[in-house]
Amino acid sequence: MKKIMFTLLIGMLFIAFAGNVSANGEKVGYIAVNSNLLSSSEVVIRSTLISEGYVVTIIDDAQSFNPDIYDLIIVGEGVRDVSGNVDTKNKKVLFISSLAAQKAGLAVSQGKSSTANTIKINNIANEITSGYTLGTLTVYNSRKEVYYLKTCFPAGAQNLALKSSSLSESVILAVDKGAMLINGSCTRRDIKINERNLFFGLSRADSWNSDARNLFLKSVEWTIDGRINNQPVLDEDIPTLEWQKNTNLTIDLSQYFSDPDGDDLDYDIAQTSNNNGISLVINKQTGMVTFSTIPDYVGEDWIIFKAIDEGNLEVLSNQVTLKVTEIPTPPNTAPIILNEEDLNIELDEDFTPTTFDLTSFESDGEDTGANLVWSVKDKVGNFNVEVTDVTNDVLTFTSIPDATCLSGCGFTLELKDSGNLKDEAHFDVVINPSNAPNLDDIPDITVLSGAFVKVTPSATDPDTPIENLTFAYTYPLNETGEWQVPSNTVGTFTSIVRVTDPEGNFDEEEVKIDVLDGNTPVLSIGNKVIRENEELTFEVSATDPTNDTMNLSATNLPIGATFEDNTGGVGTFSWKPTFNQSGNYQVTFNVKDINNYESSKTITINVLNVEAPPVFSDAKLCTQISDMLDVQIKEPDNNDDISIKNAINVEVDLRNKLDTKQNVDVKAHLYNRDDDESVDDVSDSLNIEKKRKETSKMTLKIPTDADTDSKWVVLVIANGEDKDNVEYCNYEYLSINLEREAHDVMITEVEAMQSIASPGEKVEFGVRVENVGEEDEDVTLEVVNSDLKVNIKGEEFEVESYGNDDSANEKISIDIPENIESGTYDLRFRVYFDDGDSYDEETYQLVVTSSENKNDNDNSDNGNIFINLGKETISLMKETIGLTSYESGDKIPVGTEEGTEKIRLEKNAPKADTIKVIKSYPSSQAVKNSSSWQWKFDDETKNQVMIIIDITLALGIVIVAVGIVMYRRRFFD
Repeated sequence: MKKIMFTLLIGMLFIAFAGNVSANGEKVGYIAVNSNLLSSSEVVIRSTLISEGYVVTIIDDAQSFNPDIYDLIIVGEGVRDVSGNVDTKNKKVLFISSLAAQKAGLAVSQGKSSTANTIKINNIANEITSGYTLGTLTVYNSRKEVYYLKTCFPAGAQNLALKSSSLSESVILAVDKGAMLINGSCTRRDIKINERNLFFGLSRADSWNSDARNLFLKSVEWTIDGRINNQPVLDEDIPTLEWQKNTNLTIDLSQYFSDPDGDDLDYDIAQTSNNNGISLVINKQTGMVTFSTIPDYVGEDWIIFKAIDEGNLEVLSNQVTLKVTEIPTPPNTAPIILNEEDLNIELDEDFTPTTFDLTSFESDGEDTGANLVWSVKDKVGNFNVEVTDVTNDVLTFTSIPDATCLSGCGFTLELKDSGNLKDEAHFDVVINPSNAPNLDDIPDITVLSGAFVKVTPSATDPDTPIENLTFAYTYPLNETGEWQVPSNTVGTFTSIVRVTDPEGNFDEEEVKIDVLDGNTPVLSIGNKVIRENEELTFEVSATDPTNDTMNLSATNLPIGATFEDNTGGVGTFSWKPTFNQSGNYQVTFNVKDINNYESSKTITINVLNVEAPPVFSDAKLCTQISDMLDVQIKEPDNNDDISIKNAINVEVDLRNKLDTKQNVDVKAHLYNRDDDESVDDVSDSLNIEKKRKETSKMTLKIPTDADTDSKWVVLVIANGEDKDNVEYCNYEYLSINLEREAHDVMITEVEAMQSIASPGEKVEFGVRVENVGEEDEDVTLEVVNSDLKVNIKGEEFEVESYGNDDSANEKISIDIPENIESGTYDLRFRVYFDDGDSYDEETYQLVVTSSENKNDNDNSDNGNIFINLGKETISLMKETIGLTSYESGDKIPVGTEEGTEKIRLEKNAPKADTIKVIKSYPSSQAVKNSSSWQWKFDDETKNQVMIIIDITLALGIVIVAVGIVMYRRRFFD
């Protein structure tokens, strides 16, 4: 059997009713001459209304009653006057009694034809008579009385049907709001009617044919609603739907259906085959349908959809062919290097390493990612360029010290696909010289007493020939950079060497001259630069003027460093700084010969800081990294600034480098590095074909109490598995910065003191407000619903900035109108802040049910069951005690496709006012298995199912529709 899965939103649950319940359920009060002895025609009228779903109450003409509780008053034949009970000009009234209609101002006089079976349709512009043709229409199966109004009618009334040909004798008269009623004579039409009235003169319902019955029901519907519900329309056939295997197809049914009355349409499946292979998810409210298939399925199927309007009229679509085809293999085409003009390469002398992302410059109809390979060829000029990351297509330039190039430098990029087809592009490179001269490094000098010292510096200047540069020296060097060391002089001397161009730009360097005793051994070593977590190893060498044996040693070694004397005047220094050892270290190396002549030299080892990689102990990292599964975070960017009020959209490219398909589970984390904690995560699953790349899109939520001073990263971990169950794992992370807005206030919770309200009651709500911004705020609460005539704004109160007294629990009350209909109403709660310029909004769904439907615990035999469905409320007979218990992970059966569940109850179960069954489930999905439906629940997170049943007496078996709502924790305890 075809597997058909439905996405059921709040308010879209299947509902089963006990007995026949109409689409609208309007209440009709029928006034009869004798309510205890109805005529055969009145019996037919009552049964006709009930069969169409109206709730009918028979009222005796002599009885006093409240007309406001009815949606429509029908005045039966023989009733002479209803003005004592009904203000007909302000109430929707359908007159079958011509005399009562006359007295209500619909005509000057009235009459009847005792032997007629036809009427004459006079106006087809009104929806009651639309679809008929002008002229004679048979309405009775035999000749019976036809009543009519005559002489003149209200200004603005529509004379829809005549007794015969006289326009002054109306059998069906429609009087809409705003018409002017007759006040005693035709010349006085000065009473304005505020609600629709209608006269219907075909009183002999026991002889109605189908046309008479149809005219009566349309007259009732027009009087209540002012319009007639028309069937939805299929505007055009849905074409054959074709898509390739292992992909999805989405269509919008609302593009093919419409409703002449402008009703909102719901959508569903009318028929389909029993074949297996194609599944679908349908949103019944929007009409969005997404088709998917079992893996590698190819074939055809069919389906028929339907559209249903607000009055439950429906129309079917054509039989839609569903065709799933093989994926065609396209011919291989050469790749193309795009946007060559955007790769402008102009650098400055001694530039730092510079990278370019080449992915935006590549295009190929068949290959992507690892199947497209970049390479560099034909380089000309003093610079280095190479593709340093073949996987991620990164081109890197590094400088050659002091090298410049104003013209003639460049290189060629080659892009080759898996079929060895390629494209090439040449790029010019410009390296601009710096303006100041650059003095080359001058090493420190160590000499013996009496030696001759000469410093010969070199320099470059892009603007000045070398012969126009001037060199200057400080003591002990003379003006030519020379010094004859006196024979008895020992010590360390420092000189400054400066080079200057004609414009006065200069560079300078300090040179150190160590003068040792003539018998003292000499060390040869210079300063070092290293990064954290890199290995540093170098040799220290010494020479002795008299070739004596020497011993080498080192003092002030950093933690973890070693020095070994290898003899022969050579020693080895080794060190690998850890991630917390950045800084400058002064290390002294010593040499002493056998005659106790000794010297030392102190060097500086500069350890550059490298940020240590995170540990991620709160996430399940890979035990072994695999290069067969590549992970690249495309969104967000590294070091993106993100407001804590926003969600984080994560987009990840996952590349399968295997020669076979991989099933990949990917999980994204929002991770606090300072606390070493994952504060939110979300998962996705993909099937990635061999040598292909797929993109996963996920959304992470930011906690409102997130510490913006902490270090935050987005961590993505991918675990793959091939057909042989061999596992592959890889991960990537990047840093982000969380920010708080200056002004940012949120409604975090809205709860009512009671879950169900009645007309005329006062309902109190608790509203929790949190300030997640950086500024104190004066805030105001507002609650609005136009149907309930609610528009309330509370008093202003203060909520301090985040981290201080940043939350408040406020209460706000509303009054439910006395005459409001039962239903579910969306209350819009807003909190205004930032001087009223900004607001946050939440919606709360309040269930209102009439007072007679609420359990008053009066031990009566009848009562009600209330089931909150988020959008609808069902009232059933109160004949139940006890409720089947379901645990987390259970499947809750919902019966057949009509959506009912039979629950057998214990007759001796204890009596209770209200039973609330609350269980924790995160999500649900209706799944069709053979001929029944089941609700499947996971058991990982915190959303809840709530079923509320009012109970007074156990009487056996009742049919219950299970209602499911996403329920927050209670605000009031």
